[in-house]
Amino acid sequence: ALAPPSRLALSAAPAERAVALSWPRPAPDLRVELEKRSADGSWAPLPGPEAAAGRLIDPAVAYERAYVYRGRLVRSRDETGVQGPWSKEVRVLVADLTPPEPPGYLDAALTAGGVRLAWENMAQNPEVAGYRLYRRRPGEPDLTPLTPALLKENFYFDPTPPSGDGPTRYRVTAVDRSPRANESPPSPEAEVRPDQPASPGPPEDLKAEERQGE
Repeated sequence: ALAPPSRLALSAAPAERAVALSWPRPAPDLRVELEKRSADGSWAPLPGPEAAAGRLIDPAVAYERAYVYRGRLVRSRDETGVQGPWSKEVRVLVADLTPPEPPGYLDAALTAGGVRLAWENMAQNPEVAGYRLYRRRPGEPDLTPLTPALLKENFYFDPTPPSGDGPTRYRVTAVDRSPRANESPPSPEAEVRPDQPASPGPPEDLKAEERQGE
């Protein structure tokens, strides 16, 4: 008689828009059976994995949903087989942890009344909810956000003109619509100096946008 195999040591972890399952490579006479269910669903078999591979990627998942996995080893000989016990159930919450791409550029122009800023418009990306604009003035250790709320447009007027002995630096990031509000890496940095030539004041649409945001 065939001896039943031992319990499968199954692991699962979130991957890029998928769940990655893994297990120690079993002996050649063993195969692996895997099952999956959503948090409120019933068990269903996964496509037969190659036991020797020790891993399987499950792409049939949705963001912000939890899935439970289990597996077992089966020892086969000819037409007969003996199933081992189910592994411990492994629960995985599939979360969107991927930030969007950053804006490709940021322009800063000194004007008579402050600094006019504009950056790449990412409206073509439906996952982008808005932008965060950061500033660091001379003597400040870090960049800090200019507004508490996300900016919805790809322009902003900073009414505080640069001062001090060095440049005022700006960066902008994109933030997605996921519950975690993933934030992109920063755009290239832009800077203005108190002694550089000033452009005309902000256009009327920028003035109107600033009044609405106050």
